[in-house]
Amino acid sequence: MRTHLYLRLVWIVALVFSGEVGADDYARVLLYHNVSDSTPALTSVTPEKFEQHLNYLELEGFSVLPLTELLHAIGSGISLPDRSIAISFDDAYLSVYEQAFPLLKSRGWPFSVFVSSDAVDFGYGSVMTWSELAELQDYGAEIGGHSASHMHLLRHLDNETEDEWRNRMAGDIDRGNNRIEEQLGISPRLFAYPYGEHSEETRDLVNKRGLYGLAQQSGAIGQLTDFAQIPRYPMAQSFAGMERFALVVNSRPLPVTEIDGGSLIRMVGEPSGEISFSLLLGDYQITQIACFSSDGQQLRIKRTGAQVRVALPDFVAGRNKINCTAPAMPRLGSNSESGVFYWFSEQWIVKHANGDWVAE
Repeated sequence: MRTHLYLRLVWIVALVFSGEVGADDYARVLLYHNVSDSTPALTSVTPEKFEQHLNYLELEGFSVLPLTELLHAIGSGISLPDRSIAISFDDAYLSVYEQAFPLLKSRGWPFSVFVSSDAVDFGYGSVMTWSELAELQDYGAEIGGHSASHMHLLRHLDNETEDEWRNRMAGDIDRGNNRIEEQLGISPRLFAYPYGEHSEETRDLVNKRGLYGLAQQSGAIGQLTDFAQIPRYPMAQSFAGMERFALVVNSRPLPVTEIDGGSLIRMVGEPSGEISFSLLLGDYQITQIACFSSDGQQLRIKRTGAQVRVALPDFVAGRNKINCTAPAMPRLGSNSESGVFYWFSEQWIVKHANGDWVAE
């Protein structure tokens, strides 16, 4: 029996018996890039740290599930096994094949890899080959699209019209997915935005193709999640310590609706303004909601009942995020909810004051 069929059977059995072992209607997705000692710390965890993460998930009884199945269950109202999580890797780096894959395979755990096809076709030494990706697929890993070129999807070329930009972006997404289908014989159902950058227009392109859109802002996934901008928790050296890891893998989705954060594409010097949203009732302490900027600055909040308004920080050129969290409601006579937070995040992309994009 092929490994991916075995993993799917295990997943189905877990769902069938989820009523006995505990069931959730939410989950979390982890995002890694490189698993290496020698690659940039900004997008890497060491093999030792990655193994520590996996050991924690194993010892604490997490259910590691295929990403597509996890998303389908949430979208369909199917109960998930208790403490469900998915593991994903962007860019198909060779270190994932050499370092992460053996550790995951030894546990029989599924995972997803997002591929920019040009990098594979051009034979970049830092990424996997098509044959190595086929080996992962045969094991049971899901292969998703990451565009062909890995360009910044939001950026228009000089003198490019809106229609020209949209056609170019659609072509880049399709070309990448078509190469995956040609090489691996599958039509990807998952798409990860390069750099985690998305807008209403790019989400529309993803929706029209029937794809799940994976982003890079933090947060758990729940019934209110927009499946064209699915949050994932990025893991890299500066924020991959075990204390933070335990915090994010035990998080829950903050039930946020009616989000209004203004334009998601800004320019340095423009007034940042505020973001507003409404909160549904839940098993969390609404009076203790707090929001923070990317650099940890606590932001001013005005709450009127379930309505929340957050004063945004001064934006800097590049990607700007805020995170809002609220602690879980304590349960009488139990410490099981200690350190559990409900989580929501939003992202803005900011140009320089002269209108130029940040060079990357």
